Amino acid sequence: EFGTEEQKERYLPRMAAARDLWCQGWSEPDAGSDLAGITSRAERDPEAAGWRLTGQKTWTTRGAFCTHLFGLFRTDPAAGRHRGLTYFLVPLDAEGVTVRGVGRLDGDEGFAEVFLDDVFVPDSDVLGGVDQGWSVAMATTSSERGLRLRSPGRFTAAVDRLVDLGRR
Repeated sequence: EFGTEEQKERYLPRMAAARDLWCQGWSEPDAGSDLAGITSRAERDPEAAGWRLTGQKTWTTRGAFCTHLFGLFRTDPAAGRHRGLTYFLVPLDAEGVTVRGVGRLDGDEGFAEVFLDDVFVPDSDVLGGVDQGWSVAMATTSSERGLRLRSPGRFTAAVDRLVDLGRR
């Protein structure tokens, strides 16, 4: 499990109330699905107790409708491919963030490109520790894939039981 108590107190109630909607900022134009090949970077800003993010995320599902992005950025360019990555929590209304929806044939902006130009993120919005982003990302994909591999019937049965309980 990742996240500080302060992060949980700040974000979880807003997520549960659907006041904050999050999108995943992993894919990049030059990396495609090669997550370890990302080039968006984060540079330490010691005077401001935080980081400056620069780069582009693409194919960000529902990004045009979200308020926040969680994503990986390269914090140590000299480190190996799966090292030197840090997971950041980024408000999409921060100065320097540009979100551009990608229209689909049905007119819905189902995806977005997110451009980050010297975006400040405080130390408190690092998730899982500096240069520990690969571990956080793998935990995220394990959870995501685990949910998708489970039988939808199991969830339907749980909903049916809850509705029945509510009726009684």
